[in-house]
Amino acid sequence: ALVRDVVGHFEPQLKEKSQSVALSMPPALPFARVDGDGAARVIGNLLSNAHLYTPPGGHIDVTLTLAESDGHLQVSVADDGVGIAARDQRELFTRFFRGESAAQAGVIGTGLGLYIARSLVELRGGRIWCDSEPGRGSTFYVTFPIADVDV
Repeated sequence: ALVRDVVGHFEPQLKEKSQSVALSMPPALPFARVDGDGAARVIGNLLSNAHLYTPPGGHIDVTLTLAESDGHLQVSVADDGVGIAARDQRELFTRFFRGESAAQAGVIGTGLGLYIARSLVELRGGRIWCDSEPGRGSTFYVTFPIADVDV
């Protein structure tokens, strides 16, 4: 429900740029052990970045699955935007880092969003990373531990 809500919150902004978003998740997944506000902030940051770095008419895929690592759920946000150079990917989650793709796309920011997202995710026992190639878009992944007890 949290992922659906965050995606729904971004739909008006995506429509303004004629971007489409697809949400994919299996019907029955276990609950994750997360701080709802923090998890929403992380997923919102990833969606916001996908929106900012994807050109008008682009597409964003949000997928929720069981992670390959035992005991975690995984959210991925994939876009067909400008992509990120390998040298920038190494610094992406550090404070105040602004990659070459930010200037390329004309995106203004502080370079704190992904740093904060990483901090929030790691505090709760998860992980965040990126797979990207310039000109081919980016996929950001985040994992959250599965709750010990069904709620």
